[in-house]
Parts: sequence; structure tokens; C-alpha cells
Amino acid sequence: MRNVAGYKLQVAGRVFPVIPDTQAAVIPACLESSLRIDSGQAGVTVEGQAGVTDNRQTGVTNNRRSFLLYFCAIALLLFSTVALSHAFNLPDTGQTKCYRDVSPYDEIPCAGTGQDGAYNINPMSFTDNGNGTLTDNNTGLMWQRCSIGQNNDEACSGTAATYNWYRASGTYNASYNPSSQDVCGSLGLGGYSDWRLPSKKELITIVDYSIPYPGPTINTAYFPNTKSSYYWSSTTYAYDPGSAWYVVFGVGYVDDDGKGSYVYVRCVRGGQ
Repeated sequence: MRNVAGYKLQVAGRVFPVIPDTQAAVIPACLESSLRIDSGQAGVTVEGQAGVTDNRQTGVTNNRRSFLLYFCAIALLLFSTVALSHAFNLPDTGQTKCYRDVSPYDEIPCAGTGQDGAYNINPMSFTDNGNGTLTDNNTGLMWQRCSIGQNNDEACSGTAATYNWYRASGTYNASYNPSSQDVCGSLGLGGYSDWRLPSKKELITIVDYSIPYPGPTINTAYFPNTKSSYYWSSTTYAYDPGSAWYVVFGVGYVDDDGKGSYVYVRCVRGGQ
């Protein structure tokens, strides 16, 4: 494996960006055997073994090498996309207890069990920005401190509002959102205008699984007055486009419901 941060991949006359300079990245071994990496200057390209673009027609000569080259190029591009869209530390779940896996399923010491409670990797950590927003120090995401509808004060006083998914996500629907209301997109909190509804995976990163039912399963020192109830995510349920995923902050599990249902909302910015 070789570090290719900041390089570009040139294959058959086409240049593809690989990973920006700010990201750590590696090139698969299959590419190392087929390509030469020219690192003479910034913004270099990864080219063929002769140091030039491979212009030979596929299917005429050296088919095996051409196939390998293209296959690895696509794999590398897919890898770089994943790396860019998930460039953060996954926070710990907060779970600290372990249990016997047979009756009576009672609590046991965690040491040596291999259960979630035995580990504390990337502990949950937030910074209060003092303007109604919080920054997750693991994911880098910036969160709305209070739920939509609550007052932007120390206690997040007031009544949290519920919305259907179309209004929460800013998605037009003739029946449920004919005016194209965008609850998160219209938020101007902290001087930012790029707020959005969080994805399912983003929303579960702020669930604290050390807190038992009835919750709320979240650190209320940072997210006060959070409802022990459903909060919408932006993620559509793949098997039913009319439904979307939500997170239940009473127990911390994830489920789906019809997009016309009225559910609580907390907005996020950054990431993706």
C-alpha cells in the first residue's frame, strides 16, 4: 500500500482526482504493480509504467493488464468517495454495562467479555459554541442545541414542534408540503444558513446508550429538554419510498414511519 494523498489518477487519457492533500490515503497493492507513481511535484499524476498515459486500445493488447488497471482505478475511486464522506471518528456508544448471555441475563463485570461495555473508544465529546449550537468533537458535525420549536435559551424552554418528513427535509409534496417549507433549511442559527435534516447514521451518533429507558438517551447537559420520542432523519426507507427512518430518544433504537407522520426535529450542518 502506498500513500497517494493529493495525487491524481490518469488512465487512458482521463485524469481522476484521488484524495485531497488533507486526507490520509493509500493506493491498493494491485495498482502499485500496474502503475508508476511520479511524485516529482505537487499535483502529480499516477500514470502507466512508462510514466505516460496508456493509450493502447483495450481488447487489442495486454488485455489482462488493462482490465486490472481499470478495475483497480474504479475500486480506488470508490474507496476515495467513502473516505471523504466518512472522514470522522465514530463516537463511543456510551454503553458501560455488560450482561450474561444466558438466563438470568444479569449484569456481570465487563472485563474479558468482549461486549460493548468493555470498550471506551472515542468517548462522546461536545463543545458548546455559546450561540445555540454544539460541535461534536468526534464527527465534527455542528448540531442545533435545542429541538425545533423550543426557545434558544439555556434550558431550551418552550414546546418542541413536530413536522412531517417533507416539511422537515424541505421536500416538496403536493399533499404534505405544497409550499415547499424547509424547516432545517430555513434555520439561521449561529449565523449559518446551511442547516439540514441529519441522516440516520448522523443522528445515532448523538445517542447515549448508557442511559436506560425512558431516556432521553442523550447527554442533556448539552442537549437539554430533548424529547424521549421520535426525531426524523433525512434517510428514506429503501423498501418503501413513502417512509423514512427516525431515531427514538426514549430507548435509542432506529425505526421507520410514513413520511406524513409528525415527528420532532433537530437540525445539523457540516459532514456529508
